[in-house]
Amino acid sequence: MCKLKGIVVWLPTIISLIGLLGGIYVTGKTVLAEAKVVGATTAILRPLTEKEILQLYLFEAVKYDVQKYNLLKRIITCESRWDIMAYNEKSGDYGLFQINEKWWDKKAKELGFENYKDDWKENIQLGIWIYENYGKKPWNWSRMCWK
Repeated sequence: MCKLKGIVVWLPTIISLIGLLGGIYVTGKTVLAEAKVVGATTAILRPLTEKEILQLYLFEAVKYDVQKYNLLKRIITCESRWDIMAYNEKSGDYGLFQINEKWWDKKAKELGFENYKDDWKENIQLGIWIYENYGKKPWNWSRMCWK
C-alpha cells in the first residue's frame, strides 16, 4: 500500500493499471508513470501527472470496473477536459463531471456530498452515483463527444 497525495492505493491495483493509464509501475512505495521495465529493474521517466492521479482515483472509485471506468473517463474528458476547477457560469455546472447545481444540489447534500463543487473527490463520487442511478442521460448533450 502507498499514499499518493492523500489517496491510499494498493500496489496490485497500480500494477494492474499499467495499460489503462499509459503505463505506470511501482517500485518500493513510489508511484511512477511510464516506467520502463527492464528485467527486474525500472527506469523512471516521470512522476504521475495530476490527470493520471485523477484517473487512478476514478478507477478505484468504480471498483476497477474497466467498462464503467472507460465510459466515465470519456464523459469527464468531454465535460471538463479533466479541469478540477471547471465551472460553467451560464448553466451552473461544476467540476470534472460538470454536475448541474440546479438539478443535483439537493440530492448531493442528502448523500453527504457537501463540497462536490470544490472537492474533486466528491465530484467524482457524486458523478459515479448519478451514473449508477440515472445512467448516461444526465450527460446526453455531450454524447457525440464521448459515445
